[in-house]
Amino acid sequence: MKQCSYCGRENDPAAYICQECGTLLSEDPAPVPVEPVRQPRCPSCGETSAHERVAIFVRPWSLVVFLLTGLFGAMLWRSGKKARLRCGGCGGLFYSHITSTKLSLYLAWCLIAFKVLAVLMIVLSP
Repeated sequence: MKQCSYCGRENDPAAYICQECGTLLSEDPAPVPVEPVRQPRCPSCGETSAHERVAIFVRPWSLVVFLLTGLFGAMLWRSGKKARLRCGGCGGLFYSHITSTKLSLYLAWCLIAFKVLAVLMIVLSP
C-alpha cells in the first residue's frame, strides 16, 4: 500500500494519485549517482591529488587570435592553455587542462567562430 504524504491515506499500490486528496503519489526517488570530479593525473607517479598550480612565463597572446577576437578573446585564449602543475607526490612538473582552462578555451573558440562568421557574412553579402 502507498501512503499519501499529504493526508496519510493508504492507497492501492498501483495508484498514481491519492483517492482522498488527489496528491500525486511518488515512489521513493532513486539516489542520483554523483560522478567524481576528474583530477589531473601526474604522468610520472600517477598521483591524482595534491597538485599545485605553477606560473608559466610566456607571451600573453597570439597575434592572430588578437586580430580575430580582440583583447578579451586573446585573454580567453591565453587562459585556456594547459595549466602547469607540480605533483604533490613526486614533485614533478607537468601540463594538464583543468576545468577553468577548458571553459576559457571553449569560450575563446566560440568567440573566434562568431567573428569568422561575421566576416564571412560581410564579405559574401551583395
